[in-house]
Amino acid sequence: MKTEHAVSLTEPVYEHILNMILNLELRPGDKVPETAIAKDLGISRTPVRDALRKLEGEGLVNIYPNRFVEVASFDESDIINLGIMRIAIDTMAVRLAIFRGSNEEFYHLKSIADKCTEAKDSGNRLERIRNDYLFHLTLGILSKNPVLEKYQTHLLRQMEVMLSYNTSMWYPPASDITRSLKQ
Repeated sequence: MKTEHAVSLTEPVYEHILNMILNLELRPGDKVPETAIAKDLGISRTPVRDALRKLEGEGLVNIYPNRFVEVASFDESDIINLGIMRIAIDTMAVRLAIFRGSNEEFYHLKSIADKCTEAKDSGNRLERIRNDYLFHLTLGILSKNPVLEKYQTHLLRQMEVMLSYNTSMWYPPASDITRSLKQ
């Protein structure tokens, strides 16, 4: 049985490892150094393993039991398929948000979009990625559909990681999406 202490450490350890991935301290295909992370944080390996299981559930790491954990890699096909799903989920989120969101919530959404633009203009890649994530997450929240929000959160986390790997990619080119839809 998990102790309350181990459970309470899982989220900050998850954030720590996620930030290592987003900041490219851990790159696609790299083995995740469980023992070193636990030692650096001054904790046991249990919360590290719990955090890694959460990251695996989001498709961000691959766990090979009794062997190692590695950071997930995304190929061109993964990127295109995630882009298609992002468009589909965002389209539904927008439709629902139009009916369910308030003016105040839309002003908040606009302020996040403005921060994303500012980060782009200043060349702050990581801040732009984080604001892009926050914008789309907020859009999902405005839909007031918990199922859509759950799937969107999962998808957005993968997109956030892919964007951190590839600074030139924001969405797959429209021609790639169209070609994939026709196949």
